[in-house]
Amino acid sequence: MTARRLVIEDKVRPYPLALVAPDHFRARDAGPVDPAVVVEAPNVSLYCLDPVRREAVFVETDPGVDLTAAPFFFEAQYDAARALITVGFSELHDLADQVPSEHRRLILVYSIGRCGSTLIGRALARLGGATLLSEPDVFTQLVALRAGSPGADGLTPDDVSHLVRSCARLMFAPPRLGWLGGSQARRLRGSEVLAVKFRSFVIELAEVLHAHLPVARVVFAYRHAVAWTRSTLRAFGAYDPSMAQTLAPAQDRLGRLVPLLARYRAGQGRVLTPVEAMACQWVSQMERAVALRKAGVAMHAVRYEDLCARPRVQLAALLAHCGLPTGSSVVLDRVLAEDSQAGTTLARDRLADLDDALDESAVVELKRVIAELSHIVTPDLILHNGLSG
Repeated sequence: MTARRLVIEDKVRPYPLALVAPDHFRARDAGPVDPAVVVEAPNVSLYCLDPVRREAVFVETDPGVDLTAAPFFFEAQYDAARALITVGFSELHDLADQVPSEHRRLILVYSIGRCGSTLIGRALARLGGATLLSEPDVFTQLVALRAGSPGADGLTPDDVSHLVRSCARLMFAPPRLGWLGGSQARRLRGSEVLAVKFRSFVIELAEVLHAHLPVARVVFAYRHAVAWTRSTLRAFGAYDPSMAQTLAPAQDRLGRLVPLLARYRAGQGRVLTPVEAMACQWVSQMERAVALRKAGVAMHAVRYEDLCARPRVQLAALLAHCGLPTGSSVVLDRVLAEDSQAGTTLARDRLADLDDALDESAVVELKRVIAELSHIVTPDLILHNGLSG
């Protein structure tokens, strides 16, 4: 097996929350390396896939850099990257096969976004003692690759499923604790629990992930459709500044992550309004969660409104579902007081002054489109866990 190391000369990601891609870096080839480095080196982690070259792209950081400390893992990877290591898909699968299949206890956190999922991830780490990977974005990319036609990306559904398995094995296995730096690595090296919080779109892959990781504990965070749409539209410019110019390119990209949006847009024969696009995303992700539960997955649902109203009760129930300790009340107070996305484009202070883009007519439109799209979910759907009082 062969792999190649590339020295990064420039970083050219289009905007901070852009989906990971191999063209985020300009790099020069520095020669072959042993592929085992991507499993064994503590400062190498999987960043994205290159479907055209059929390669996995890993980033190499300076020794001791803690990638799990940031709100978004993929942003920390990009910022700290000093070199790249590329490995062919066949070598990637061979390396994954060599990783022991026995994982630590695994918690997978899905969400619809803008619903407290970053707080949930932080609570699992700070209160429950889990190691946290907050948004390893290669899985978001796999959602987009699954939506693409085999002719476009050269990947079949079986190819994508195999890549999901291999990426999960390499990223979730105990050796990846090498991503932690210094004293934190020593403190958590014996941690038996890994919590992985995905970007909202990865709920589209939940059944594939469950097939490969059937013993993982599953959490789903969500929010009332109207409040979620209001929050998402206020923050949308932070996700993709091109929205200020035109909706079409943004919906092209979003349609690869939310297949329902692509189908609805094709049926309408036009660019959707922002509210229509949000309705498609909310319905698709909520229906995926309902389907996951109907498939027999023991999914613990956390509703944002309940999390805000009774944070201690909700977090205690969440930690109990995950088999984790509840931590001290002092730590809990700190977790609740902090902005879990501080320092990012989605920090509270950056969004506080944005206008409310959802007036009463938009609310009516949202509810109409949701009713048109689904007979399974409604805007005020509540997924019960049997919590009392």
